Amino acid sequence: MSWRPAENRDLGPVEALLLQQIQSAMFLIGNLRNHGLCSEHPNGLRLWVSDPGDGAVTGVFAITNGGTVLMMAPGATASDWQAAGQLIVEREVTAVLGDAPQ
Repeated sequence: MSWRPAENRDLGPVEALLLQQIQSAMFLIGNLRNHGLCSEHPNGLRLWVSDPGDGAVTGVFAITNGGTVLMMAPGATASDWQAAGQLIVEREVTAVLGDAPQ
């Protein structure tokens, strides 16, 4: 799995993935709906997606402007999460929200 910055065209597939895991993704869904991509709001998101190349999104990794990390990638491996962590190595992390097994 590789991560790339999300674009507006990804929002439909991202929401479809998140709605499949709604109990674990409610903050991601709410922040996206309320603030979109790259908002200046403290809960605005910098978002990356895992895209196998067919337009589907298989994973989401994000950090808010306030430093909260949010993720949803049911098929991610430990190395996938390590790669995601490298995306925010320069950022201060204040909280992490996501499904515990992930």
